Amino acid sequence: MTQPLFYKDFLSAQSKPVTEKTLGRKGVSLAHLVQNKIPVPPFFIIPADWYSKFVARIFKDKQVSSLEDFRKSISSLTLDEETKALIAAEYGKLSGFGKAWVAARSSVVATSHEQTSFSGLLASKLNVRGSQEIEAALKEVYLSLFTDRTYDYLKRNKISYGDVSTAVIIQKMIQAEVSGIMYTYDPITNNPSHVSIEAVFGLGDVLAEGSVNPDIYTVSKESLDIVEKKIVPQEWMKVRKMGDANELEHLQKITISQMWQYSQKLDDMLIRELTKLADVVEKSFGEPQIIEWAMERGSLYILQAKPLSHASENTFQKVQEVSRKVTTASDLDSFSKIADSTPLIITKDTKPEKPAPVLPPETLLFTGIAAGTGVAYGEALLLPNAESISGEALAHLQSTISKRHILFVNEFTATLEPLFALAGGVVSNFGGANSDVGLLTRSANIPAVVGTRIGTTYVQSGTLLKIDGSSGAVYRVDFLPEELPEQPVKRILRKKKKKKTAAKTAVSTPVKEMPPAPAPVPAPPPTKTESTPETTTTTKKAKKNFPIKLFLRDTDISNFTFTVSLDDAKQFPDAELLIVPVLDTKKSTILSIKKLKKQLNGTLVLLLPVTGSFDEVLATKRALSALGIRRSKKIHMVVAFSTLYGVMNSKSVSDLSVDGVFFAMQDLATAFKPGATEIDPELWQLVERTVESLKKQKWSYLGITLDKPYFTVPLRKEMKPVVKKGVNVLVFVESLPSVTAEDVEKIGEEVVGVQLG
Repeated sequence: MTQPLFYKDFLSAQSKPVTEKTLGRKGVSLAHLVQNKIPVPPFFIIPADWYSKFVARIFKDKQVSSLEDFRKSISSLTLDEETKALIAAEYGKLSGFGKAWVAARSSVVATSHEQTSFSGLLASKLNVRGSQEIEAALKEVYLSLFTDRTYDYLKRNKISYGDVSTAVIIQKMIQAEVSGIMYTYDPITNNPSHVSIEAVFGLGDVLAEGSVNPDIYTVSKESLDIVEKKIVPQEWMKVRKMGDANELEHLQKITISQMWQYSQKLDDMLIRELTKLADVVEKSFGEPQIIEWAMERGSLYILQAKPLSHASENTFQKVQEVSRKVTTASDLDSFSKIADSTPLIITKDTKPEKPAPVLPPETLLFTGIAAGTGVAYGEALLLPNAESISGEALAHLQSTISKRHILFVNEFTATLEPLFALAGGVVSNFGGANSDVGLLTRSANIPAVVGTRIGTTYVQSGTLLKIDGSSGAVYRVDFLPEELPEQPVKRILRKKKKKKTAAKTAVSTPVKEMPPAPAPVPAPPPTKTESTPETTTTTKKAKKNFPIKLFLRDTDISNFTFTVSLDDAKQFPDAELLIVPVLDTKKSTILSIKKLKKQLNGTLVLLLPVTGSFDEVLATKRALSALGIRRSKKIHMVVAFSTLYGVMNSKSVSDLSVDGVFFAMQDLATAFKPGATEIDPELWQLVERTVESLKKQKWSYLGITLDKPYFTVPLRKEMKPVVKKGVNVLVFVESLPSVTAEDVEKIGEEVVGVQLG
């Protein structure tokens, strides 16, 4: 029997040639990484001929007559003593004096089918320990070649079982704090000078499963500058489970604390180190690579790398042609063979198409992860349960889907593959830029937005949309560019002509220039006599000396008032600025806001809370807009961060089209440190840094909300630097019935050293 190959064997000058026939595709890649001194977890490889001998024992049993019988035989068959001894010996070398946790990974051998990808088809078993569990994992990998899914895949691609086998890699398990996938070029822009990194907390197999949306970092290879970051909240992660003997894989899901859910997965220093590694790996192979990586205790490891083949430019056209010919479920076999063997296309730069003369107005609905370049307009077509689509229904879809349709799916399934070739764009709930959805849509050169979480529940089929595959944004539009009616255009031209005529009339008739003159006559003279110079001077000083607005709840001491009740808001019709939280989106509530707007002489500021994601802000704005409440000179809208999600993703606030941001400090303090009775100094520092980054966008309102104790006692010293960084609003959210004008002046002096009047 062939001896297993230990990873150090590949460093020897006398090592045997590395071939796919012996080591499988993944094994060849790992051997190459070791030879190039790239940090790889220790491993040994069980050669592919072990699989052949194992399966040959089953073929001798004449009672095995079906695939199900074959599976039962694999499960019940025991390994011979020689095999067990060899596994124990190699495992001992890997473990040293202990019992190492390892992963058993398949490494497919299919030398006569080089263009066929078996990615994700065969099993991998994580966190197994001891020789007996390795033996069980070995059989599980062999068994995965005979599942219904693999059988159907081989049948579709006309691959004989005799053409396929597998080696098995037993690799020391990295108990990853952070892990992920990276491309040695930017898959969105096809920029070869950038590296695209996806990162999740815990074990990275959740990316292949599509159950967690990752952080995405884009980094320059040359300068190591981080070009872009997209931080995505993660509620749970997969880690090792101790002491469970009932299951082969010792794994469990654990909830991530609220504080960490919204934090950046990998710090900037490690992002740059990972980028350096990606460049080294790419140069060692001589072509672009997809790389799996993991980080444990600050050390980075490469788990595997596989190449990205450059396909000819007409490859996808062939796929489109074949997909158009699919009219029945049985025809899918012929399509799948071409689609499965279609590698990712790295497209050349193309000249952008000429924009439509007039584009429709758009409203941002939600954002996701950019996964496919370009922009597409079309109508939504929801396919949330792709697995349950019948062959007849699928055939009908293929005959009706066109570039006019934007497909909305939950996650990728093989059933959807032929539809992607026909649609104008794709939106998915789960998946990253490097997921199957991203790969297929980029090869199809159509826009895709993935990892939206809410796509299939947020829109209805038939909704007219615009999706931007470069920014990850989904918009609602009133019409599609190609359907722009001529009538509105003609009306615009007529209006312009009328304006020109009016201008000519004004010139030829001097009398019509007189109306503007009387306006200054009644008002200015009294003002200019005595008080105007002094008033003007004090007003200018006020703008310099009073850098912040102080909002007090339910009091008329200040012209700036805050209230939590629409009924109470009616008591302040003369308020210069009145803040009212939007507590719900019931029709009665919105109509009350509409009525308040008419009664109020000043500006109404609507406070939109963020307790979950920014999607709730967009939903509230849509509900308000439906009844005529929109941003205007008299209606302003601000978001209030009451969870760490908003703070950690503050850069995305600009996409919400609002007038400002408030930090609800009491809520944030509890989220930052559950049970806290005061605001942690580190939270103040976090808010200070966030304020500094936000003020560059020149918000009308950049505020802090506090409760009553902060008014009666001197404000904490942490407040002053926050105000200096750009805060221009303080809001006291508890009722202050006994407050005086002197109190208001005192609080201003304590915060910024000036009176606030």
